[in-house]
Order: sequence, then C-alpha cells, then structure tokens
Amino acid sequence: MVCAPASQGPLESTPASWSFEEITSISSSFGDVRINGASIPAGSDTLAAEIAAHLNELRELPESKRASAIRLAIKHNLDVKDIGKIRDDFQKHSAPLTRTARMSLILVFVVAPLAIFAIGPYPAWIYLLAGLIGLGLVSARQLFVLHRKYFKLAGFDRWVHALSIGFFPLSATRAVDRISKELFYGRHPVAVICAMCPGPAVESALREQWFDLSMAASEPAREWYRSALSVEVGRVLERAGFDATRQPKIEDPAVVKFCPRCHGQFTGAAEVCNDCPDVALIAVGESS
Repeated sequence: MVCAPASQGPLESTPASWSFEEITSISSSFGDVRINGASIPAGSDTLAAEIAAHLNELRELPESKRASAIRLAIKHNLDVKDIGKIRDDFQKHSAPLTRTARMSLILVFVVAPLAIFAIGPYPAWIYLLAGLIGLGLVSARQLFVLHRKYFKLAGFDRWVHALSIGFFPLSATRAVDRISKELFYGRHPVAVICAMCPGPAVESALREQWFDLSMAASEPAREWYRSALSVEVGRVLERAGFDATRQPKIEDPAVVKFCPRCHGQFTGAAEVCNDCPDVALIAVGESS
C-alpha cells in the first residue's frame, strides 16, 4: 500500500492511500509525485523522481517480495557509511566548479577594477566581458555534468541551474550549495546527522527524531512501515552510542519535570511542553 502524507494536498477527493492493485500510473512532475493523476508534493524535483522510480519498482514486484524490498530500501536510506562516501566523493568532483566560481569573483572584483584603473574602460571592458562569459559557460557545463552524475532523473532542474549560470555567471558562486542541498534527499535525517555531524552536540536532534518515530500510527500500513523503520533507526543510534533513556542534567533544584523530546525543563505545574505540542512532561527521576 502507498500512503500519502497528511499534508498531501487540499483536494478532499484525493485518497490518503492506494493499494498497489489500485494504482494505474506513477510519475513525477515539477516536484510532485503523481499517483493515478493525484499530485503529492515532494518538495523537490529530484526527490519526486526518486520516489516515483522506487514506487514503480515496487509495483513490478510480486506482493510476497515487496516487504523485503521496502526493508532493503530503509537500510539503504540509513546507510551512514554510504552517506559519508557520497559526501567525500561530491567534495572531490565539485572542486573544479568551486574553483571556476572563485575565478569569476576574482575577475569581477579584483581584475576588472585594476584593468579599468590601469588602461581605462576601453578596450578593457571587451576582454573582461569575454572572460566573464567564458567562465560562465565553463561553470554551466561543469554544473550540468556534476548534476547529471548525482541527479540523473532531475533533468528539468539540471537545465534550470545550468541556464541560470550561463546568463548570470556570478551565480556560480552558489552553484555547489544549490546542488549539495539535495544531495541527501530521501535519506533519513538520523543517518545524515550521524554521518555529517557525529558527536554529543547533535544528541538533541537525534532524540527528537527518535521520539517522533516512537509514536504509533493509527493506520496498519503506516504502523508497519514505522515499526520497520524504527528497528533500523534503533540500530543506527546504537552504533552511534546514543542513549534514548538519558535524562537531562538538572542544575536548578526547582526543576521538577522535563520534556522527553526536547529536554526542556519546567518548574511549575505544566503538564505538556510549550515547544513540543501534545508531549506530556515527565517527572525528574522517572523512566521515560
């Protein structure tokens, strides 16, 4: 069964879920996943294309093999080592684009003022403009190749990014950032946090993710997926040395309760956390 998120769209006629037998078509378009003509926002053309491709793969499998395929996809999305490898590989392959972008900045803010001051606007501006256009074209080509390497299915985004740099070369300075923000779309936040920011400083983010995942879902299909996901996330957190039962350090003796999700501390008669809706507070010393 395919379930749409609760905020999938304003149309009341759009179903919240489909069985695979009910699905006749799955595609992606401009950041939306389209199932039987109903649009579900994915937030990114890249992510929408990946979700649509994965769902089409599941459609082709016999029902007996879908559960194991979904569990395998969950493990892939939580592969911390693979995420670290992709990060290192991306930094290596994006280095030429970064250098070209820096050359554009140097040309505009260093070389151009010096050339105009030394020999005057004419004929310096002709060569400066030609240099800037040339660097823009080089940057556009480098971005196109880099984007195709990591986001093969997002052709529309690729052309938009490349053309924007071709017409405005200085935008290449943000090109790597623009691509890298989608590098781990589809990967679970817990795995990305463990791969990119290991250490005690990210414990609060991991705790919030784990707490949210511990909330049971009402629909059987969502609950099955939540249960399968929580098993793999628990293994990742265990390998990272994260202790979900650890209580916050209480320095103020007036504190009597805390939030199990954000570890906010409370001294009054509050029953729920102000920052985490509907999360009941726990008395200090009690097990969460």
